[in-house]
Amino acid sequence: MSQELQITAEQTVGAALEHQARRFPDKVALVFGGKRATFGEWNDRANRLLVQFEQLGLGKGDCVGVMLPSVVELPYVMLGLAKMGAIGVLVNPMLPPAEVEFQLRDTDAKALVMVSPFANRDLLAMIESLRPQLPRLGPVIVMGPKVEGHASFQEMLEAEGPGPQETFVRDGVTYDDPFALLFSGGTTGTSKAVPVTSYNFLYVDARSVSQYAPDDVMMQIPPLFLTFGFRALALPLLYGLRLVGLSAFDPRVILQIIQDEGVTQTDTYPTMIRWVMSLPTFDQYDVSSMRRIGLGGEPITAQLVEQIRQRFKCRMTVGYGMTEMRGITSTRLDDPPELCSTTDGKAIGDLEVKLVDEQGREVPFGEVGEIVVRGRAVFTGYWKRPELNAQVFDQDGFFHTGDMARYVNHEGYIRFVGRQKDTIRRSMMNVYPEEVENHLKTNPKIAGVGVIGIPSPITGERIRAYVQLRPNVEMTATEVVEYCRGALAGYKVPDEVRFVESLPVSATQRVRRWMLREEAMKELDQGAG
Repeated sequence: MSQELQITAEQTVGAALEHQARRFPDKVALVFGGKRATFGEWNDRANRLLVQFEQLGLGKGDCVGVMLPSVVELPYVMLGLAKMGAIGVLVNPMLPPAEVEFQLRDTDAKALVMVSPFANRDLLAMIESLRPQLPRLGPVIVMGPKVEGHASFQEMLEAEGPGPQETFVRDGVTYDDPFALLFSGGTTGTSKAVPVTSYNFLYVDARSVSQYAPDDVMMQIPPLFLTFGFRALALPLLYGLRLVGLSAFDPRVILQIIQDEGVTQTDTYPTMIRWVMSLPTFDQYDVSSMRRIGLGGEPITAQLVEQIRQRFKCRMTVGYGMTEMRGITSTRLDDPPELCSTTDGKAIGDLEVKLVDEQGREVPFGEVGEIVVRGRAVFTGYWKRPELNAQVFDQDGFFHTGDMARYVNHEGYIRFVGRQKDTIRRSMMNVYPEEVENHLKTNPKIAGVGVIGIPSPITGERIRAYVQLRPNVEMTATEVVEYCRGALAGYKVPDEVRFVESLPVSATQRVRRWMLREEAMKELDQGAG
């Protein structure tokens, strides 16, 4: 199957959609929750929403919150905003009120497109309760039952369409303009917004090692409101392929979709593919259409690689990335299987990737260093965080990821070994250790704490807290866990607690979480975990 790239990263996402709508007007582009949309329909609905957004007074540079689940309407909204030069702020609808309020306030969101109710929560009531803290928030557009006093998303979508135009991408909108904001823990664990431009959104997949073509069917398992899921929207825009998503994770549904849709490729987390392969009825489904499975975000074993080869009989790629830069390294399709279980690949495209020590010097082969990356497609810096940007970008223009790795061969392949910032991925949700640590340190019995993620076959990673108590006090693991309940979202509560006499710290007294993680991994390898 030959790769057929029709556009490049030097176009806006809005122009990319219009190109594919002209090329494949009646070809199915999106399948989510039983709803299907062709490229022509996707483009038409984005144009309708664009006009409606402009009538609400929105324009270029305005931030608009988008709090939607993984539904086909989310791409309509994001492309409608992108064409007018506005910026869609992706807000996870499962976040607690304080985090929603922070993200909308931090981005000065002027409007919000949201679903309500969702997951047995009245999200609209939550937003209304936050209004006093959101003085800049204007119209709230609700997808769901019509609510008096609020714009109806369905009515906006069904409004009379605009007349034909050569392009709906507004004058002055370029591929260097941000069209989305994704929230990341960054290098400190404090939530901050990452601007996504058309260029860095399309770059990785425009230089993909995965060889996409218009007859591919890509299944996106992580939800669209998460970085891993949202970034997959680049594929239909670049290649004219079909993107199939899930409303909720269910191994049986995944296998049924592979069979019914003829899915050819997917990118997901190792935990999810393990769940799928462990289904007792796996062999009852036809998965012969699969030709590539891409994995990332969690440790990958030789056993998992072999299981995928045996059960799906397809090739694999493994990659490393982050919210700030979706793809940094990847294995290649023709790499031997052992590279998928022992490395996280090498630099993608013309990105420069190095491993450096604390003085910024490149580390020798086999030693652990921080991953730094430089290139045209690297994000330009956190939203409204000039002081932090000065810290994470060095004078040579390299972005310091805060992640640790070592070179595993002399061809530039690296192996991720831990995170300085050590973001934990638990059941698809990001948990930032400093948030948990900062809460625990408010307990008068606790002198210090380090929180890490350790591999789990159920949730991807479990949360382990290393706790150093103050002298002459006692505390149980149960007390530590209970201290977190209620104050933190349920998925952020530690799964286990280890008491230690001291914690490994740097010269600036910051806990070296990567050292805790290496200790934990040795313990697990020895069967003591």
